[in-house]
Amino acid sequence: MDITVEVMSDAAHVEERYLLAPSPSPIALRVLTRPCATIENLVLEQAGAVLAVKESRDGPWITFHGTIAARDDSLRLFVRYDVGPAERGVIPLVHPTTAVTGNSSTRTGPVLVDVRVSDAMARVSFPYMTRQAPNEWSARFVAVPSFVEIAGLHARPCDEGVGEGGDNGGLVWRFFLLVGIMITWVSLYLAWARRSKEREPT
Repeated sequence: MDITVEVMSDAAHVEERYLLAPSPSPIALRVLTRPCATIENLVLEQAGAVLAVKESRDGPWITFHGTIAARDDSLRLFVRYDVGPAERGVIPLVHPTTAVTGNSSTRTGPVLVDVRVSDAMARVSFPYMTRQAPNEWSARFVAVPSFVEIAGLHARPCDEGVGEGGDNGGLVWRFFLLVGIMITWVSLYLAWARRSKEREPT
């Protein structure tokens, strides 16, 4: 399983090649969206044929459903798409919803990720990768990373209040709601304890 990420200042192009075992359940692709990062022009191919893709959303998750058919004892898929990274350079990666298994005869991870950055001053800050050339990093992983983060990337400014929410929009208001509930209950408890103490006979 190979993933290649070509990073420019205003966009990134991702190509993913998978060799999967046939699955009795439908095979789909999923991605965890990030603030100010958009996924566009996604194309899914099997044996050189472009498949129709339907998109569904569940909070920050986007799932791509395709008419994938297991014709042989293995399933070869080619996925390509564009990502508009923001100033933080966070690039979400699409991955199969099914587990990716590797070759049992090797100790290395089954997923090879190769990142090439046009900006010589930029570097891959997450996940940990080894520099292979001045502008190229690579590493093997046991699973597809949910995203790649590029430090020092000169990209367009990001206004997180514009566009569709990323992976933390719902968590923010839930956090403040929880804090508000805790403050309310603590205040009520202290008031109750104070009144109970005042009612105690002296």
